[in-house]
Amino acid sequence: MVRWAPIINDFKKPIQEFVEYLFTHIPFPKTFFREVDYYARHKFKYQDFVAEVDAISKLSGQPFEKVFFINFMYEFSTLKACSGVLVRNDEGKILHGRNLDFNMWELISNLVANVQYYKNDKLLYTVDTVVGSVFTLTANKPGAFSVEVNTRT
Repeated sequence: MVRWAPIINDFKKPIQEFVEYLFTHIPFPKTFFREVDYYARHKFKYQDFVAEVDAISKLSGQPFEKVFFINFMYEFSTLKACSGVLVRNDEGKILHGRNLDFNMWELISNLVANVQYYKNDKLLYTVDTVVGSVFTLTANKPGAFSVEVNTRT
């Protein structure tokens, strides 16, 4: 939970706005989130993932079951059109760009952050992520490679 504290604290308001917007504009059955909570805590195979979501939920003040569901929106949403671009500039440097063509971009854009991962003061990789999500959609190992997850067709 400690590692999430600084970033979640800085993004509490945009997380709250996103959760409120999403769950007031999409009609879910009243029992839906009770089932999501039960599934996550008792049936979901990756309990380390559940622990990460639980930490984000507690730090952001948002309900666990909603934060858990949001972490799977990418899988549920097939109406997106993310794309990546690779270019080599005149000096031979390769640049990797990526768009996030999600609905509700106005809300999601307030949650995008570049997170840097270090070990012993050495930068291992950077991640462009949506704060509140446990997964990574785009990552870069400086001087080595970059990866991205995109829409499946």
